[in-house]
Amino acid sequence: MFDNKFTGKECIVFGSGPSLNDWDDTQIPSAIRLTCNTCIFSKNIKVHDYFFIQDTGNKHSSRSYNEPFGYVSRKMDYDKFKPKVKKYYGIGVNGRRKKWSLSIKDAEDGDAETYYLYRTKLNIPDKISFMESVVFTMVQFAVKNNCKKIYIVGCDGIKGSRYNEPNINVTEQDRKVEVKWKRQWRLLYQYMDVNNVTYCNFSQPNSIL
Repeated sequence: MFDNKFTGKECIVFGSGPSLNDWDDTQIPSAIRLTCNTCIFSKNIKVHDYFFIQDTGNKHSSRSYNEPFGYVSRKMDYDKFKPKVKKYYGIGVNGRRKKWSLSIKDAEDGDAETYYLYRTKLNIPDKISFMESVVFTMVQFAVKNNCKKIYIVGCDGIKGSRYNEPNINVTEQDRKVEVKWKRQWRLLYQYMDVNNVTYCNFSQPNSIL
């Protein structure tokens, strides 16, 4: 999983937040594209180089119901999806499957490589530290493969809102999630070079070029 495959290259990490609707995929055409979850249904992403999913989207995950576009609801679509290079399915934490994890059988069905998350420090070179969101998994994947520059797209940190869902009112719970996300980013910034990361701001679309 880690072999310095991105040395000297740029990567774009795509979340599935509402701002993905504003993405123009002609930007940064040479960058390696890392996508996740419902990104496979987005018309705004033309190329998926690497794809990650580690949460089935069932009622045991971050919501109390089965997500209509989650893995458990659209398993056939996810398993048939073929990124350009490789697909990864997360199957648990510290060697054990969680209620929300995909299974080895799922990985076989989807012709995907498996990985575990670990409750460990970020600087362990051959492990992905458990930081809850698959976005942080992808960032670690890029960093530990020696990517020189990372762009973050569609990572809005709003609980319950995806690019293909109606807009929702921001609640106190959403603000707590945003605070949690910022805390996770601070942890990452302690580990990696913050100057090599650009969080795309679509109110200034040319700022990422």
